[in-house]
Amino acid sequence: YVGQTRLCLNDRIREHAANVERMAGSSELVDHLRGCKGCQPCFKDTTVLAWEPYAHRRLFRESLEIATRGNVVSNASFIPLAPLRRFLAFKLR
Repeated sequence: YVGQTRLCLNDRIREHAANVERMAGSSELVDHLRGCKGCQPCFKDTTVLAWEPYAHRRLFRESLEIATRGNVVSNASFIPLAPLRRFLAFKLR
């Protein structure tokens, strides 16, 4: 799962965990778990891939991470074209 939030990471993880426990809420994680029997999120293994204070930059970074990682639970807000992904991946190292 790759996602972005303006919240403290611990608060966002608690929100995800509560939604998963109830299997409620409008969450891509919950939607995934409904269709993937036996799948369990590993909240304790959560890591921050990048920190960005500006919302538009967070959304862009989230989309870039999802597009370059491929096999993730979440969907990108938008999908940058391959040349732009390569350029930004180089610049964001």
